[in-house]
Order: sequence, then structure tokens, then C-alpha cells
Amino acid sequence: MKKLLTTLLATLTLTACNSGGGYNHNQNNPQGNNYSEVAAKSAVATTSAAATSSGKIVYQYSYDEHTSTALSLSSNYDDLIVSNYIAGAMLGHLVRLHVPGIAINRDHLYGSLFAHLLQENNNTADYQASNQLIEADATTIMLPGQGGPYQLNSWDKANYNVWAWDSKTQQSIVNYFGLVNVVALQKGLAPYTVQDDLVNENTRIDKYPTAANLDNKYYAPMAAAYWHYQNLGEIEKLNPAGSTFDMTACEKNLQSGSVSDKDNILDLILNASYNSGAATRNDGTTPVEAYIQACQTNNSQLIENSLTNNTLNSVDYLQQAGITSESSNVGGVGFPFYGNYARQLRLTVDEINGDSNVNPFPAGVSAVNEVLTLDLIKTVFVNQMQTLAYVNNNGAYVNIQASDATNAITAAIASADTNGQNTFTLTNSNDRQVFFNILDAAINNLENTLSQNGTNPNFKDFSATTQTDIQ
Repeated sequence: MKKLLTTLLATLTLTACNSGGGYNHNQNNPQGNNYSEVAAKSAVATTSAAATSSGKIVYQYSYDEHTSTALSLSSNYDDLIVSNYIAGAMLGHLVRLHVPGIAINRDHLYGSLFAHLLQENNNTADYQASNQLIEADATTIMLPGQGGPYQLNSWDKANYNVWAWDSKTQQSIVNYFGLVNVVALQKGLAPYTVQDDLVNENTRIDKYPTAANLDNKYYAPMAAAYWHYQNLGEIEKLNPAGSTFDMTACEKNLQSGSVSDKDNILDLILNASYNSGAATRNDGTTPVEAYIQACQTNNSQLIENSLTNNTLNSVDYLQQAGITSESSNVGGVGFPFYGNYARQLRLTVDEINGDSNVNPFPAGVSAVNEVLTLDLIKTVFVNQMQTLAYVNNNGAYVNIQASDATNAITAAIASADTNGQNTFTLTNSNDRQVFFNILDAAINNLENTLSQNGTNPNFKDFSATTQTDIQ
């Protein structure tokens, strides 16, 4: 998956539809979802003047020249950050459904989608919280084969290296799928269909403009979460049990309880695969393979001293990490991007966490101060979940209702140990864990509501997929 390097041009207009039930695809509401948007603008303003987001978050960091791009945090970006963290929590939820009992480093995985956005979208700094668009000047990134601000270039193709997983039977399903096959996403990708997906895959020609919702601040992070979840299946299939680079063995290690949080590098594996692919290149060990091998052997010394080291230059990092593929090294088409990509994203997340990890931050990088309120978290969760869809007990394919999402997040907040706090700072580890607990509980609550605690025959969980266009 290659990062778009061109300048983003022209405009795209997207407005929220605030009407009642039913499905209505129209020009004013390109995503075709009927939902009532809670007033996110006023929610952003609830972050008090005494505790507001601040600091320059560094991304696209060069480990050789010590240069970077920076975004000056303010309350303007808070809702976008929350929507990406909610999507990160959904990614964690999906991974747990797929690999029961797997340990997840929430600090890194939940924050990785916002880091992904910064890395891939050059104009994120221009985002305005009053707009539902992530990138208002988005013509180039919405062309066929682009995939929006997250550069989900393969959004319109069935992935024949991925198998669907039935979490109830714990068995793989023969059919393969792409984003349009995800029940939660299909409605939001309209008018694109499963049939279009198959035609596009067979012709291998990118002819469909990127779906409008892939630039929506609520929907797009969720699409990115599902993309990474599906890609985990590809990583597993291309690095199977018994192979030199064994993703199953890595997952078993992460299930065993023997891997410490600081040595959990699932985020590095997923993000490296997004950038340079999951498959062997036959020219040496790729970044994904190096990370998988460190995970499957639980090589904590390699992970802590090399793989998560932010002070190594590109060449030293490749050498110490054991990344030998020609494409990743000096003179290769992917140098220095392939080797650095995943650790660049983790560095961005560590700035938000205020965590220098095992090694100190590199030159020119420091922690930032990201401040969130419970009101904002609740507002974004309700807005975001309404962009997803499911099949209800009556067999109707509908968007998630605001009332269900509100009840889910309200119950999650009530059950969390907030100690009466309304404001949370992500550099504070305790605040961060409470925030994550709220997100995990809210997603679980909502899933249980939609499944009617397992009695809805049409909805098992958020991993549901389909091989047809749902009517």
C-alpha cells in the first residue's frame, strides 16, 4: 500500500442527513445513511479553558535528517482524535473476536489509526471540526484507486487472501471478502455493491471513484479499522503455521500471557503490512517478516533494543531488526520508508501517550497534551456508531440507532471508575486506561444490544460479513 505523495486538490461537499428512518441515497447525503448527528461542535467546546489540547505532534519523522511534519493540537482536532481512538478500540474488539484471548497493547493499537491518518493524509492539519469531512479539498484522494485520507487503495476489491471468520463456531468460512462485504460497512459504501467488487477484482481496473464516506470523520476511521482487521487474515494466510515466519505462533504467544505490554508489537505487524505488504518478496526478510519472527520467538531483547528503538538511523535499524529485503534497503524502491513506517506510527502514538517507550524520543520530538471530555467521547461515539449498519431481528438492514448507541456509551461511562472526572488527559496512564475501558465497554454493550444478547439470528457480532448485497 503506497502512500499518496501528490498535493491534494479541489473540493468535495458532504453534509449530514438529519431525517428519520429508512435508506435514502441522495446528493445531500452521499453516504446514504439516515442518522441524527449529535452536536459535535458544541461538544468540542466543552473542553475547558483550563485544560485544552496543546503541543505539536510530530509525524512522518525522518530518522536520518531529523525532520518531520507537525500538527499543532487544539480543541479543533479533539473529535477527530476521539473518532480514531473509537475505531482503534473497534479494531481491538475485532481482533479479539478473531483470536480469542489475545493480549492487545491498547496504548499502541488503539492510537494507531490516528497515526495512520496523519502519515497518509498530508492535509490533516486543515481539518475543521465544524465539517464532517476529514479532508475538505479531497478530489485527488477520492479518485479511483485512492481510498480517501487513509489511502485504503484496495477498498473496492475483494481480498482473495482473506477468509471470513465465524467467531461463534471458531471456524473459517470459505468465502473471501472486501470492505463492501462487511455488514457494518456495506450501507455506507453505497452505491458501490458486492457485484461491483467482483467485477472490479476480475478486471483489476480501478474504475470506481472512492466512496464519499471514506472521507467522513466518523465512518472512515471505522473503514480503516476493518481494513486492518481483514489484513490480519491475509498476514495469517501468507505466513502460516509451520513457516519460517509464523503468524499463528506469534498469536499464540500473545494469547499465552507471557508477552509483556512493551513487547507486544501487533501494531507494528499490522502497520508494516499496510505499507509494504504481507507477502514474502523473495528478496530477503521484509519488515512484516522480521516483526512476526520477533513476536513468535518472544525476543524481548530484539524488540526493546532494536524494533522499538526511535534513536537508530534507517540503516542501523534495518541491520539490527534483521530486515534484509533488497526493496527495504539502500537502493531499493522502499528505502527508507518500508523499514521506518511502522515505528513512525508508533512514535506518533507515543507522543500522545507521553511515553518514550523503552528508548527516549529522537531529536525534536516530545510529548503532547491531548485532553478529552466525557461529553465529547459520548457525542462522537453516538455519531460514529450511527454510520454503521446491521440486520435487525426483523430482517431489516438499518443504521444503528442513536438511542442504542447512547445507551451503550452511557452505561459504559457509569460502569467506569472515573472518580467523578469529566476531563481526561491521554498522557496520564490512568486517564488513558479509563478512556479505553469506556470504549471497550461501550462497544461490547452495543454489540450485545444489537445481537439481543445472542438471540438475533441476523446479527452475531461486529465481525459479520456477507457475500451478497443486503436489501
